[in-house]
Amino acid sequence: MVIMISLMDVIITIFTISTVITIIMIFKVVIYIYRKVEGLSYSDIYEIRDDIEKIRRDFSSHKIKLDLLDAKISNLEGIIKGFGNMEKNIEKVEQETKTIKVESTPPQIIENIKLSKFEVEILKYLREHGQATSSEIGEALGKSREHVSRTLKSLYGKGYVNRIESVKPFRYTLNNERIAEIDRIIEL
Repeated sequence: MVIMISLMDVIITIFTISTVITIIMIFKVVIYIYRKVEGLSYSDIYEIRDDIEKIRRDFSSHKIKLDLLDAKISNLEGIIKGFGNMEKNIEKVEQETKTIKVESTPPQIIENIKLSKFEVEILKYLREHGQATSSEIGEALGKSREHVSRTLKSLYGKGYVNRIESVKPFRYTLNNERIAEIDRIIEL
């Protein structure tokens, strides 16, 4: 916003200076003509006409430059507004990612459950990566998404993982209440 205000001040100042210079030039020509009215020759009249035409061209040139500057300012205003919207969107995404919460906790925790090798592999993967979808785990472990989904559902039912349901596809994380137990299982 500060950039836009200072840029506008510069444009207004340039326009004001151009206008004042043009008015002064016109005023000088008028005074010149007024003083020279008596005894003017045709060559003097042509010279004055040429001076007036030159002033008109200069004025038109300044007007064109001001119009171009005005268009550039409008373009910059749009860009600045775009950056403002982008900053708001980034802040919103940051807030949303900070407030991701587990919306679904596993049922009850059952102690001393034997896990398959593949279930242990999934727990290791989640321990290393924090959270993941069934597709991501399947790609990493070389298994189909369907197989991984069934296994994650089993781990969820056993209380080892949590499911984040606020995003699709669901993301899975380890159940923090069982991290110590999961670490022991992974070490075996």
